[in-house]
Amino acid sequence: MALFNFPLPPAQALAMIRDAAAGVRRVFIPERSGEGAWERLVVDRQIQRCLEDGKVVSGPDINENGHLQYRLRRASAGVEVTLTVVLFNEGGDWQVVVREVSTSDY
Repeated sequence: MALFNFPLPPAQALAMIRDAAAGVRRVFIPERSGEGAWERLVVDRQIQRCLEDGKVVSGPDINENGHLQYRLRRASAGVEVTLTVVLFNEGGDWQVVVREVSTSDY
């Protein structure tokens, strides 16, 4: 069942994502394998900066679980970071799950 029957405007979603990013316990980043501790640290910081300062480049889309999904993008440390994030309400608090992370040189 879909959480929303209407699209949430990107500006409002971005405000909710940034609010969730300000509360560390409200952002979930999946475990990544094949990386060393240093690479994870750098990428985690880039993810956080993208959540705090990124721009919505696509969405809203409703994912397979009925939650809102957006793509954010931000240039950080010489690369362009693109996140696919899911926004959902858990007990009255908005939560963000980072589903996909991609980087490319700019």
